[in-house]
Amino acid sequence: MSPCPLGAQIASSSLTGRRAFCSLLLVLPVGCIGAYGRTSLPPSEALYERKLTHRLPPELAFARVESGLRSAFDDLSKVQKERDPRARALRLASTVAYRTGGPTGPTRRSTYELQIIVREELVEMRFELGPEEETGHYAPESAIPYIRNDFDQIARALERELERP
Repeated sequence: MSPCPLGAQIASSSLTGRRAFCSLLLVLPVGCIGAYGRTSLPPSEALYERKLTHRLPPELAFARVESGLRSAFDDLSKVQKERDPRARALRLASTVAYRTGGPTGPTRRSTYELQIIVREELVEMRFELGPEEETGHYAPESAIPYIRNDFDQIARALERELERP
């Protein structure tokens, strides 16, 4: 014989079913956010800075940075938004591609802005990652190292130009 009357067992199982259903309702939206992207990024992931040292006169360093950018981008004129030779500052806006869901997952494109300031003996680069073009969501945390690798490739192109004789 069961320790609870039959009516109590039905009520208990009904309550358990409701709890499971409510838990599922709470988990589903969280899963959707993970599947479709984030609605914001912490500054530790959105911002990435690099500093490159050089021994060139600042005007020559600025010209070399522009040359490095031309080698890093297919068409620099399309991504260059501001150019101030007197302040030796550049601002670019472009996109970076990455895959979600592993190496065979869909390719996504997120916007970013790159600000470069050439100083005496120093080039400061600041990347700020924006949302995906298609969805408006932000890249998953797992994509951040790959995105930063793309930014590092741009920095290496500038380094090569600053180091050439």
